[in-house]
Amino acid sequence: MCNAHIPREATGIGEFDPHTRADGWAEDLVTLLGNTHRRVAHWRDRGHTGLPAFTYDDLSTRYDHVVDRALAVHPARPGRQTPTRNLALRLQARKTEFLRFAADFTARFSNNVAEQAVRMVKSKTRVSGGFRTLQGTQTFLAIRGYISTIRKNDLRTATELHNALLGNPWMPPTTA
Repeated sequence: MCNAHIPREATGIGEFDPHTRADGWAEDLVTLLGNTHRRVAHWRDRGHTGLPAFTYDDLSTRYDHVVDRALAVHPARPGRQTPTRNLALRLQARKTEFLRFAADFTARFSNNVAEQAVRMVKSKTRVSGGFRTLQGTQTFLAIRGYISTIRKNDLRTATELHNALLGNPWMPPTTA
């Protein structure tokens, strides 16, 4: 699950919902996730693959406490639930997925890289109404994929595109 959306959603709810603002659970959730993200970086830099059990257990307990507060402030009602309650229910039901980045450092805090890769295609579709041919679509995606890979490897995009046009494309190193 992408944790980049949760702080934005919780902050918005905290700003516009008086009950949430009075309780402060949304602000506490944002703080908890931010502190955990920094703690994960600290432990990862020291060669660990996940938070130590005692730290993760504390995180889990504090997460549950915040979610329980949110559910108490926004009890169930007949029919459609409020966006705030829906967020709290989602946080409760998908806790393991939201906290995976703390238990397994190969999982990232957010999936923004994947979202950024798709954003260009969505923008192109919105602006021009779509692609005219399958070949045009495939060419566009091949170029975008190449540029994305170049950037992820900290290379200069213009230089590498120039080299590719001259017949010398950059290729990632092979692992044996």
